[in-house]
Amino acid sequence: MEQVTVRREVAAPPEATFARYADIPSWNRWARLGRVTVSRPGGPSGRDVRTVTTLWIRVDEEITDVRPPRLVRYRLLRGMPLRNHHGIVRFDPCGAGTLVTWSCQFDPPGGLGRPLRGLVRLVFTRALAGLAAELANEAGGSTVAAT
Repeated sequence: MEQVTVRREVAAPPEATFARYADIPSWNRWARLGRVTVSRPGGPSGRDVRTVTTLWIRVDEEITDVRPPRLVRYRLLRGMPLRNHHGIVRFDPCGAGTLVTWSCQFDPPGGLGRPLRGLVRLVFTRALAGLAAELANEAGGSTVAAT
């Protein structure tokens, strides 16, 4: 089992940060992942399936738990060579802003744990940097670095 955790302080309150993260169409502006869509709406439960499409891969993720404005859990349905990928994104108050913590665990195919851990860390880091920049631009402020 591999684990990845990336943290990023965002210069916006948890409610605004959570709302932007939960707005899947907005991911196309800030997430730096490719094209992101809701491929199956989850209705009142919020258990959407979101699809990320790049030149090389299509990834489907199911939202399994939503607790506004503090937490989103998801699981990977298909698309990456990761088995049992489960993730959680937390939005905790941090001064006037938010500490976003994006964590996951997964089972990699044999021998690919280290490179896949690095790839997932890069994806999370870039996405959270984009989220921080998007919210900072709206507020006319600056972003806060990842930890």
